[in-house]
Amino acid sequence: MIIVIGLIAVFENLSVGKVIISRQSSSTVEYQTIMPILYRNQIPVLIVEEGNRIVLDRYTYIDILHPGEALISDNRGGINNNSIVCRLVFGNFSMLFTGDIEETGERAVVNRHSRNATVHSTQGSSPPVQEPPRSQNS
Repeated sequence: MIIVIGLIAVFENLSVGKVIISRQSSSTVEYQTIMPILYRNQIPVLIVEEGNRIVLDRYTYIDILHPGEALISDNRGGINNNSIVCRLVFGNFSMLFTGDIEETGERAVVNRHSRNATVHSTQGSSPPVQEPPRSQNS
């Protein structure tokens, strides 16, 4: 809820073009708190899921990689395992944004997309992938 309090100040004091959320968000207290503020300030809301692409310009887009149609409900990561995971692509450069996804959600993304990158770790996420040590003779 602390993050939502900060977002309320952003929504009420700054120009926000659009808010992007996953469909799970509608069942949370945070959603119930911010939606009236978004409507009052006429801020559009885009609800996304895996497979959506948001085109920003002719060189830049965002691919939504998670959550998929089947949301994770394993009670181990709460709503974190259904955080939006997306890939920002700008020309030949791309960056993965993992939200607050935890280990169960990471496995779901990796299983569907054959990629594994831990950008920022939360307490429940898996440890960063490390290269095996090289021998002195390699």
